[in-house]
Amino acid sequence: MKKYILFLVLQILVIFIVTLFFNLIDSRQVASVWAGFTFLFSAMLYFYSELKTPGLKYKNPLLITSGIFILLIAIPMLVTRIINWGADFSSLYVLGLPGPVFHKVSNYFYIAMMVSSIILIFQKFKSSSKSTI
Repeated sequence: MKKYILFLVLQILVIFIVTLFFNLIDSRQVASVWAGFTFLFSAMLYFYSELKTPGLKYKNPLLITSGIFILLIAIPMLVTRIINWGADFSSLYVLGLPGPVFHKVSNYFYIAMMVSSIILIFQKFKSSSKSTI
């Protein structure tokens, strides 16, 4: 359970760190690349940790949501921003969606990762309270 609480805290911390990037770095493009790598590496941490966790992988919501986030959100957005350096993100398309729409979708997937952590916290709490009875 402690691992998932730590993950949830880290997920919240990543939001603050990314916000700091955009407040402290003058270039929005540079800040967006730093933000992209931060989101990517944090999601990879959750994914790798859950991949090593014993049990049924297809039932692990954090493994599923972090995997989707890595493959369909973080990598495509980061690659699109880097390949189209100098272009305004609102003029770009990521996986067929306009940049701003894709960014909004990415927010929902990030929230899904956070909800997955919360679900796992409650599952672990529930199973640990059953074992003490």
